[in-house]
Amino acid sequence: MKKIRFGVIGCGSIANEYHLPALRRVEGAQLVWACDLIEERAQKAKDDFGFEKYTLDYHDILNDSSIDAVCIFTKIEMHATLCIEAAAAGKHIFSQKPFAYNIEEGRNIIRAVDEAGVKLTPSFMHSYMDGSIAARRIVEEGKIGEIRHIRMRNATKNPFDSAPGYGGCMMDIGCHGMDLIHTVAGSSIEEVFALHLSPRDEKRREEFGERANLNGVENTAILNYRLASGATVFHEVFWTQVAQTNRFEMEIYGAKGVIYLYNPHRSDIVYYEATCTTPAYTVYTCTDSDCGFSEKITDPNETLKPHEYEEEVIAPTCTSDGYTKLTCKNCGDTKEKENSQVDKLDHTFIYQETVEA
Repeated sequence: MKKIRFGVIGCGSIANEYHLPALRRVEGAQLVWACDLIEERAQKAKDDFGFEKYTLDYHDILNDSSIDAVCIFTKIEMHATLCIEAAAAGKHIFSQKPFAYNIEEGRNIIRAVDEAGVKLTPSFMHSYMDGSIAARRIVEEGKIGEIRHIRMRNATKNPFDSAPGYGGCMMDIGCHGMDLIHTVAGSSIEEVFALHLSPRDEKRREEFGERANLNGVENTAILNYRLASGATVFHEVFWTQVAQTNRFEMEIYGAKGVIYLYNPHRSDIVYYEATCTTPAYTVYTCTDSDCGFSEKITDPNETLKPHEYEEEVIAPTCTSDGYTKLTCKNCGDTKEKENSQVDKLDHTFIYQETVEA
């Protein structure tokens, strides 16, 4: 199998804590270049994750014809420049979100990618977590019925006045929630009503359309969405919260059931289908190893699955008629079915004559 040769631009905390440990485990990935403006970080990434070499100039990666793809893990102000130059160099791109300050800049990136014929993928990791994948499967299988409403919460413990350096809370963490809503619900956002507050609690009206700068200073955003399916969504985004969330919190309300994702004490979900002896149930387990909380919830509306019987014909004897024995292959439950056409056998007598002297 041909290996994909990667160059990584940006070796800060987001790369070291999330992406590089995962990238190193990807079968078929070959880590070639590590790049950062700070030599110590580039050298450390090379040593820690097995890159072949490092550089302080990203052009070394783009000019290397053996590189198939680049990962862009810098801050947002360099995303557009790096994406457009990487596309021009014929490299596929995996970029830390968001990859643009505004819609106009984003369209320029998409245009460059299309013209170069390369692939661009933004990093929305929340949609690929085990709980998210399980929730999407449960929704697709119709187990909670039609989705009526979703509550989404993204919150971090970042310093109060640091939001502008990351594009505001919506650009940095709120977009994760928007992507996850689309992933789990399988429906796009069509209508938005939003309220946001800056660190100085100033209410501001921004421009609309492609020239609207999405790089805000807000550290709080409250949003309501209507999805194409008709479902409604309430989305809370907080940049500075003492009671921050573990990645995110999400509640999906369906016509027949509810899914909780990463709620306090409900961090991981495992859904168990109904059997012929046990109705369907969900186990919620807190991922904090010091907590150990686990809760099993059975849906009162769930019914048992029907038994799956296998038949065994029992031959008649002289004391009993023939019958069919039914045994469930899942739980072992047994029952008998009469066979009226097979009567018991006649006795067969054996006579022994005894002659007395």
